[in-house]
Amino acid sequence: MYSSGSSSSAGGSAGAHRRVKIRPVRKANDSEHDASMDVVLRAMDVIYRRDASSLSFEEIYRSTYTLVLHKRGDDLHRRLLMTMQSILAADVAAKLAPLVGAGAGDFGGDQGRVFLRAVAGLWDHFATSLKLMGDVLMYMDKNHCRRPPKNLPSSWELGLLVFRDHVLRSTTVPVRATLRACLLDQIAAERNGDVIDPSLMRRVLTMLVDLGHSTADPLGVKHPTHIFGETVPHGSVYQADFETAFLAATIDFYKAEAQRLVPSLDVAAYLVQSETRLQEEERRAQQYVHVSTLRPLLQRAREQLLSEHVATLLQTGLATLLFTPAHDPDLNRLFRLLDPVPDGHSKLLDAIAAELTARGQAIHALVTDDARDPAVPWMDAVLTLDRRVTRVLTACFSGKPEFEKRMQTALAGVIHAQPKAAELMAQFLDVHLRRGAVKKGEDEIEAVLKDAVKVLHFLHDKDTFERFYNQHLARRLLRKQSSSEELEKAVIADLRTLGGSQFTTRFEKMLGDMSVSRDLAAQFKDACRAAETRVVDLSVHVLTSSLWPVAAEGGENAACVYPEQAQAALTGFEQFYAKRHPKRVLTWLPHLGTAELKANFPRGAKELSVTTFAMVVLMLFNDRDALRYEDIRAETNIPEPELKRTLQSLSLGKVKVLVKSPPTKEVAEGHRFTYNSDFKDAKYKIKVSAIAARADVDAERAQTLQKVEEERAQITDATVVRIMKARKTMTHNELVTETVRQLAARFMASPALVKKRIESLIEREFLERAAGAHSVYNYLA
Repeated sequence: MYSSGSSSSAGGSAGAHRRVKIRPVRKANDSEHDASMDVVLRAMDVIYRRDASSLSFEEIYRSTYTLVLHKRGDDLHRRLLMTMQSILAADVAAKLAPLVGAGAGDFGGDQGRVFLRAVAGLWDHFATSLKLMGDVLMYMDKNHCRRPPKNLPSSWELGLLVFRDHVLRSTTVPVRATLRACLLDQIAAERNGDVIDPSLMRRVLTMLVDLGHSTADPLGVKHPTHIFGETVPHGSVYQADFETAFLAATIDFYKAEAQRLVPSLDVAAYLVQSETRLQEEERRAQQYVHVSTLRPLLQRAREQLLSEHVATLLQTGLATLLFTPAHDPDLNRLFRLLDPVPDGHSKLLDAIAAELTARGQAIHALVTDDARDPAVPWMDAVLTLDRRVTRVLTACFSGKPEFEKRMQTALAGVIHAQPKAAELMAQFLDVHLRRGAVKKGEDEIEAVLKDAVKVLHFLHDKDTFERFYNQHLARRLLRKQSSSEELEKAVIADLRTLGGSQFTTRFEKMLGDMSVSRDLAAQFKDACRAAETRVVDLSVHVLTSSLWPVAAEGGENAACVYPEQAQAALTGFEQFYAKRHPKRVLTWLPHLGTAELKANFPRGAKELSVTTFAMVVLMLFNDRDALRYEDIRAETNIPEPELKRTLQSLSLGKVKVLVKSPPTKEVAEGHRFTYNSDFKDAKYKIKVSAIAARADVDAERAQTLQKVEEERAQITDATVVRIMKARKTMTHNELVTETVRQLAARFMASPALVKKRIESLIEREFLERAAGAHSVYNYLA
């Protein structure tokens, strides 16, 4: 109370003071506390019964404030818990228990949906009521529950705990098991093609997520660990009551489906079904399953649909997908489906490599000792395989580097598995560059040649290819069989891009020789016309002996005796050439030449295109009708193997201008050859093809390979010396490794070859072994 007297003004006496007394807070009695408690608890019941409009929220808030302020917060918190328990227990008994009893069995249809709607409706109403109560209980939540050391759950958290323990984990009604069965049966029904209510499923599953942890116990109340015979696991309510069982059901469902479909469907159809199933699971996660479940869900589905059967799928269907262009979408589908599977792409690559190897073995079966001209079918098959690999990489595997590397390696292995690969590639190019050898258009031939040259980069033995290609190029140019000089130059340009300028220098100079020879032939004709000299029409190719693989064979053929007219023409050219190049010596190579003869037969004149040796033999029959083999040999001086092959071509081939007696395939002493007066042919111009014996072909191939080995030895020697000259001292392993690396551009040198050449260089004193170190070499200047 205030003291008596008036208050002083600012200018008044300082002795006059106002005295203030603070009254203590009036203690409320128990009856007032009970009244406040009743207001709050009654409000909880009224709100839950949907009659909130009759309440005064200000009064409820003030009552809560009073209870907390007067240290009755714990009591309020406990009474709220009891009220919630009572309300929910009554609803479980009234709304859920009847449905549980009536819904035993399959919950995939309407019965399951009815129960789910009841649970969802109960939760939605309880959550809404809880939010309204949270507004008026805000003071308790902030100033009592959150204040340490109590740290009690707020009204909202308390409601979640009560709903979890007294509805979902009810010990009187099996709500938990029934809810889980309804959810799983609804999903199973959807997987089997039925229509369900995804929004209802989402409401229920969202409820489980909102309920939080499965065994959280902030109130210190022991929860039942077993409910109707089931153990309550740890983790979130969503995981404990749904996700674990859902993932297990997913495994069972797709395990059964895979076991049923793998034997009955082809691989392409099974992949479509698997992709559809995985897409359905993704949509399921988007519609109602929680996003955290998506990854384990897809993982388990993939395990059962793909991982468990990937070996069977690859073994039974990969070949069809890999080598059939119509199945490109299916192969791409397989690539995408196996991407998330552990080691899926690795297993796919292993299977692809095995299929390519198997296809390579089938291709190599085309090359046998009995096969005639296997180069074209073999190379066509290799090119088809290469084009398919290229197509698959871009269209099906998105150009993924590891797939490109592994498949290119497998393709290279296919080529390396064929010992004659270099020879066959050279023959293939020769066939397509020879005029009229293949029935293809010019553009098609050019495209095939480009593809063939690209495949050459897989070839290790490029030096062997170079040697065989050199031989074929020489024959095409000398026999005028090349379809186009421009095409020859285009192929050589592509080869230069592949192997460098040193790889094609010889080829380019050979074309240069032919160009020079054409100019020289024109000059010779002009000289003959100027001198009014009549000689046979002569076309001479002057070859550089170091470039052409046939030059060394001329020595044994140089002594051939030519007819008088031909000899006069040869002598005239020698004199003409000696004037221009007096220091050069010409060596004639008749085994490479051709001639055109006009032959008169009783049934009509013909023009014969023959080899030079055949021309020499036929000219003998101008004044004689018959000759013995030994007479022909003596008069022509043609080497015996060439003479026998020539006579066989003239008497035993398709064009029989001579008659052999006896008519056997072999040519021997005493055999007689007679001018065929009965010869006839519808064509005027006739080509007499030379017969090539298989033994001669094999001998030529063996000689070519021998030259390759000799050249490899020389190149290896030069490489070793070059390396040692730069390094001075190296260990054996270092020298072998470096030599193999530098030679890889031309051929794959074996360590045994390098070791052998090192020993040879030591013997010739280019290298020496270091003193006291047997495996160390020193360079000797």
